[in-house]
Amino acid sequence: MQIKLFERTNGKCPVYEYISNLNEEDQDKIDYKIEMLEKYGLQQLLRTEDVKKIEKKYKIYELRPYGYRITFTKVDDIYWLLHGFSKKTNKTPKKEIDKAINIKKQLLEQLQ
Repeated sequence: MQIKLFERTNGKCPVYEYISNLNEEDQDKIDYKIEMLEKYGLQQLLRTEDVKKIEKKYKIYELRPYGYRITFTKVDDIYWLLHGFSKKTNKTPKKEIDKAINIKKQLLEQLQ
């Protein structure tokens, strides 16, 4: 399965910007989870603690590497990484879900 990073029309990439501000060890942890998604796919990882569906209508998931979260969605046969954030509570903050929904809408507009 192919993985791509969402890029805004201004060229900025929310996931890249988030990950690049972390230390190298944490970047490696996130990269490992992204590789697992690419290798095993969504259905396999949903059976683990590595992926969780956070929004049903827009089919948005979060990749869960060690306290960090990367939101993503699947369009056709591509996993699109939308944005990243640090998570301090068990429940995903509504503002992060709303941000992922907004980014997915932008992605769908770009793909048309």
